Amino acid sequence: RREEYRKAESLLRESLIYNKNRLEAYYNLSVIYEKQGDLQAATDELKKALAISPTQPQLRRRLNAVLESQSKLDRDVD
Repeated sequence: RREEYRKAESLLRESLIYNKNRLEAYYNLSVIYEKQGDLQAATDELKKALAISPTQPQLRRRLNAVLESQSKLDRDVD
């Protein structure tokens, strides 16, 4: 599974070389990173997507969910 994520990430990154405004690429990268447990990277990608399309409610909901997951992890560590 990890190899599939790496391949998908590579393809998405390549697509961003040709079009930095590919909202779907940033969103999908956030999904990959979240599934791998890298919530900070997921947050970063969602913020890039929101910079392109700040009025997308789906992006805001997803960002809020990832931030909430990060917050829960932080509380569990403390």
